[in-house]
Amino acid sequence: MSDLLATPVKPLTAHSALIGASFDRVCDPIEKIVLDMGYEVRRETARMEVDIPLGQVIFDADGAQTRVQFSSPTPPQLQMLKDLYARRFESLGLAAGIKWAKEQQGGMPLNQVGCTIADVTRLSPGFARLRLQGGFSMFAQSGAGLHFRFLLGPEGAAMPSLDENGLTFWPGGQEAWHRPVFTVRQLGKDADWMDVDIALHDGGRTTQWVAAVQPGDQVALSGPSGSKLPTAERLVLLGDETAMPVMMNIMDNMPKTAEITAALALRHPDDMQDPRRSDIAVAHCDMADEDALLTKLAQHLETDRGAYVFFAAEKTQAARAREMIKAAGWPASAARAAGYWGK
Repeated sequence: MSDLLATPVKPLTAHSALIGASFDRVCDPIEKIVLDMGYEVRRETARMEVDIPLGQVIFDADGAQTRVQFSSPTPPQLQMLKDLYARRFESLGLAAGIKWAKEQQGGMPLNQVGCTIADVTRLSPGFARLRLQGGFSMFAQSGAGLHFRFLLGPEGAAMPSLDENGLTFWPGGQEAWHRPVFTVRQLGKDADWMDVDIALHDGGRTTQWVAAVQPGDQVALSGPSGSKLPTAERLVLLGDETAMPVMMNIMDNMPKTAEITAALALRHPDDMQDPRRSDIAVAHCDMADEDALLTKLAQHLETDRGAYVFFAAEKTQAARAREMIKAAGWPASAARAAGYWGK
């Protein structure tokens, strides 16, 4: 984890499992996955520690088996971490040999929130804003992630629940659920409402849902998750329209002493929002120019060493951004390049 990220909350250790496979059989593929994602791994002969934004996973050799312990700052992050690794173990052919400890069974997943659509507003040609009414106290905690997923299931399906292993059970199968990721744009003072800005695309499943949703409708979401509010004194923020909500959230909530440079690639110039801080000038470029953001990134990598660099756009652009950041010798703890969508 970067020391430029928000100060972590004291870890909550609650979930564990015993995998019926050797330490190397479990840890070799997990280590590769984590390193490929750009996160740190600390590995010894019989122990491996993995730190990612959701929390920490510790693997210990236990004879011919492997013991796993999951720790996270908050219950929602713990649920997401455990579910993430359950899917990862399944993809690696390890699921049949797992015995999950029974710390948590039945009821609603720890990262799930039910809420009501309070208002729907068309902000600009390419954006709509939803105001959600509900209990979002977890999103207001120090170090909470800036993102969440809407849970849009098959028609008539019940909400997800916990199975006998404390994992999320998806009625109809997880693949039947549309779970788009969005950013908290603004949170009410008492965490009883949340605004979310949604980029609209013709034919998009979420866009169709937004067009049909009405005040009073019920919806569920899972979170908070993902990137946290940076704490660096100097930031460079670069993104396309899908990153505008998170960039605006960061700009609106950073201390006034933070020096921020930002650029956005948009389809419609009228979609541009203004940060609350009048001293931050956000540059604009055309989203149709796929090299515009990368050109700006290259310039900042030359002139802004020492700043925290955030880049978010289409997946192939983000991959190129990661390569550029690495080639520039930028510390891994001082940069994040995320793919928010794919062609």
